Amino acid sequence: MTDNEIIKALECCFANTDCTGCPGRWNPHGVDCLLSAGVQALDLIKRQKAEIERLEYTLLGVMHSVDKWLEGEELEQDEVNRAITMREKTLQIVEEKQAKIAELQSEIKILKDSNINLQELYQNQKEKVAKAKQKVIDIAKALQAARGNQRVCGEVESGIP
Repeated sequence: MTDNEIIKALECCFANTDCTGCPGRWNPHGVDCLLSAGVQALDLIKRQKAEIERLEYTLLGVMHSVDKWLEGEELEQDEVNRAITMREKTLQIVEEKQAKIAELQSEIKILKDSNINLQELYQNQKEKVAKAKQKVIDIAKALQAARGNQRVCGEVESGIP
């Protein structure tokens, strides 16, 4: 029988004197339905007790983790109120982190915009430097050409072959 059928059978046996609708009334083993319901009820109680112990152990582990974040009077509260306090603290931490994330995202946008401006400025300066280099090269060539002409002129004037 299922857990609900066991409960229904026990209700029929102890709350009613009528076996109509009792899920244990037609048990396949030919055993007295009250005895069958009792055996199955004992099994149900054992399973539920094991489940309660498992849940208590889980709760103990959870509360140990919760208690690490609590202090002072917060630790004197029962499990439910300690868990509520921890939830409130967690939500506050999440809100603070979300605000920090939004602030950092804003700063990242500003830095990206600044980076674009710096790249444009760098490109403009690079072009100016390239033009200035070309002017220096042109002036150097012109000076070199002028010196070459002076030498030639000077050599011719001084009579040096």
